[in-house]
Amino acid sequence: MMVITKRMSQAKQEALEWLERFHEVNSFLNAEKFVTEFFTEDAVMQYANNPPVKGHHDLIQNFKANFDQVDMLEHETEHVDVLPDRIYQTIYVSFKIKGDPEVVRLRGLRVFHKAPEEQKMQRYDVFADITPIMEKIKRRQQV
Repeated sequence: MMVITKRMSQAKQEALEWLERFHEVNSFLNAEKFVTEFFTEDAVMQYANNPPVKGHHDLIQNFKANFDQVDMLEHETEHVDVLPDRIYQTIYVSFKIKGDPEVVRLRGLRVFHKAPEEQKMQRYDVFADITPIMEKIKRRQQV
């Protein structure tokens, strides 16, 4: 029993360290660095009910379009569960949209399809209501 507990705590520690680096690089708002460091070449990302985004090229384009809309991105982990083949994270993400001084804080759930010791994920699922962000972007574009 002690060996299993030790292995589980080691896996959780590896996952937390990986998530910290993931958040750090994400906050740089550099899509190419972010994607190439954390996603396998054929990785898939699905954001709620939106169509999946597949492969480095499309992932970079997707993140670049998103990063071009924000001045600041910060992450605060609420909870993490680690399984042998994936990491579940509830999180608060704070965004500052370009041209808007207000910070918007959203809560979401993310699923990283990777083992704790792996550096790159094969799939990334995000579940969050981003309506407040989209409304701010839309208002900014109307000005």
